[in-house]
Amino acid sequence: MEPAATLQATPVIAPTHFEMGKARRPVAPFPATRPRGVEIAVPARLGRYSCAVEIIRDRAKSVDLEEFLARPLFGHLATASERGPRDSPVWFLWEDDAVWIIGSRVTDSFPDRVEADARCAVGIVDFDRRTGLVQHVGMRGRATVEPFDAQRARRLLTRYLGSDDRAWDDRFRATLTDPASEHAVLLRFVPDTVVARDISFKA
Repeated sequence: MEPAATLQATPVIAPTHFEMGKARRPVAPFPATRPRGVEIAVPARLGRYSCAVEIIRDRAKSVDLEEFLARPLFGHLATASERGPRDSPVWFLWEDDAVWIIGSRVTDSFPDRVEADARCAVGIVDFDRRTGLVQHVGMRGRATVEPFDAQRARRLLTRYLGSDDRAWDDRFRATLTDPASEHAVLLRFVPDTVVARDISFKA
């Protein structure tokens, strides 16, 4: 969004590509001006991972990304379609520089959409009204559909269901033991940009 004409602006130095491992493509520069009081978003390291990613922290408080992505939260996968944008609530696993999501060719439509257009986004929110916790991580990047990996899928499901798979609902166990019946796949989402915000309030 362009700053309003009445806002006093100050110059911003456009960040350069921050390389962690093999470079992919340059990070798009920021606008030449910004309203006063808004922090400059700068490229930064995402934990110990080797991917090239731009992390934007544009609030007074932010989040520890490693700890945040380890929480068993719902993510929202945004994809494009011929009829407009689509949103899919998903469980996820952050591992090997990527967000991993279990998909089914039978019951899910997002694998086909990703194959048609790899550009997508993932939003994750942690909210607790009692404590005033409001934390948000939004990611923009690209995704690919990968062959099903039962061990990775088990690690993903264990985050949400616990380590004792005997207590799981039958449909989750079936995903691991008979993935062919539902044409199970894994979605691999690699972020280019991450927005990390803590906008918690006093409860």
